[in-house]
Amino acid sequence: MRKIGLLCFVWLLALWVGAAPPKDLSVSALAWSEDGAMLAVGSNNGDVTLYSGEGPRLKLLPRQVGAIRGLYWRGQELISVSSDGTIRSSARLDPLVNAGYLSKVERGGSRLALFGYNGLQIFDLDQDRIIARAKMPLDQSAEFAIDPQGGYLSVKEPEACVLVDASSGQVVQRIAVQRGVVGQAFGQTGTLLVNAGKVVEYTVPKGELVRDYAGDNPRLFRLSPDGRSLLVCLANSASIYPDREDSPKSVNLPLAATEFAGDNSVLQVGAQSRVVTYSGEKVITFELPRKYCQVYAINPRRTLLAVGLSDGSMRLLPLYK
Repeated sequence: MRKIGLLCFVWLLALWVGAAPPKDLSVSALAWSEDGAMLAVGSNNGDVTLYSGEGPRLKLLPRQVGAIRGLYWRGQELISVSSDGTIRSSARLDPLVNAGYLSKVERGGSRLALFGYNGLQIFDLDQDRIIARAKMPLDQSAEFAIDPQGGYLSVKEPEACVLVDASSGQVVQRIAVQRGVVGQAFGQTGTLLVNAGKVVEYTVPKGELVRDYAGDNPRLFRLSPDGRSLLVCLANSASIYPDREDSPKSVNLPLAATEFAGDNSVLQVGAQSRVVTYSGEKVITFELPRKYCQVYAINPRRTLLAVGLSDGSMRLLPLYK
């Protein structure tokens, strides 16, 4: 009864939070504060709204020019990045910097990797300035990842991953991948995992092979929040490698998983307007009729999922292990 009551409460709250959004408005960024007390919601019209961790709206920040590409908390201060390249702090009126038009932003430690018309730039959150630019040619479709400590970036090429020093922008290593690069991600321990028809792990920055994981042509893979477990997703099933062991645990899902929701529970978001959480033998499905998930974020306690939808509304959903 307690879970049913909480579920009803959250759905009622979700309907209130996302009431009557303007036409053509969509949610483009979400970020929970480090203590989970606040949730920042960014939209494609430049609005940034702060909510309490339980749902009620607290504050609407000054509108920015262009869509919000990323939101990042620095203690109680919120850093927002918009598509026109403006980086702002909630603690001051003037922008911190303008990096030019941006299509993608990723965070690693105290650094933001910014990609757009001016190439790949590194913004340091401690220094409030751009400290480096990647010294390599990049087209506008380039894909990259930044390691959790913010020390290195990996830029995807058709048959290689190019490692870049985030402090200087210099290329330090080119890791050749024979079967081609489908996707890439840094582990918490500093290694680089690459989807190359199977998941392969390399050291950073030397690029030495650590091991490869079984799995024929995985759709994607994800690491658990603590970086210890690996989730390899196939077409309609998934395998979890607890503590990165050789023997995986097979997981059958109604849809392919896309994220870890908890220690060994997985989450699927977006496909067919559904959100699915799975833990053990229990599957919980939330239907989002005629609305598609644009972005999502799990709170620090890993009890609530914030989902930003294509109609501009936001939903808070409970995650059960």
